[in-house]
Amino acid sequence: MAEASVVRMEGVLTMRTIAGLVDRALPEGNCVVDLAAVVEADSAALA
Repeated sequence: MAEASVVRMEGVLTMRTIAGLVDRALPEGNCVVDLAAVVEADSAALA
């Protein structure tokens, strides 16, 4: 149970970190599409 929680936490932290980088790297307005792709890729990686 604890290990599953750690994996989930790492996934959330990874997504937040990538979201922060994307948010800084791209002009406003482009982030939503890219974050959707990032979330899909990250979910696939965790699955």
